[in-house]
Amino acid sequence: MYFTDSPRYTIWKYDFEPTTGSISNRRVFATIDHFEHQSRAEPDGLAVDQEGHVWSALWGACRVVRFSPAGELVGEVHLPALRVSCPTFGGKDMDELFITTAALDEDDDEGRRKYVENGSIFRIKVGVKGLPKFRFKPTKPF
Repeated sequence: MYFTDSPRYTIWKYDFEPTTGSISNRRVFATIDHFEHQSRAEPDGLAVDQEGHVWSALWGACRVVRFSPAGELVGEVHLPALRVSCPTFGGKDMDELFITTAALDEDDDEGRRKYVENGSIFRIKVGVKGLPKFRFKPTKPF
């Protein structure tokens, strides 16, 4: 199981026992460093593919990055939007990466001209399939 800790620029990894719901063994999976001209990229939403790689949106860095199961940066998808918020796999064969971005009212005119795609949703074939969403059965009704 993964948890994005945006203020600490860290993605944590945990052991998860699906039969009991137990979460344990917190450890650093990946940390986010500077990217090009951006002062600091913050990890945001993430998705996992069938090869066990983690795809993380980088808020403030115009990209989604792909980490190996060992937490090594192995790929990037660059986007024409600054605030990348979340990737998810979808499509008929779960082989398309859908990526959301955000636009903020406080953007200045220069930012609006430079990142005209802020607020868009992108769909990209990335050559790997995503995992289906984990479904669980509650032990008692809500």
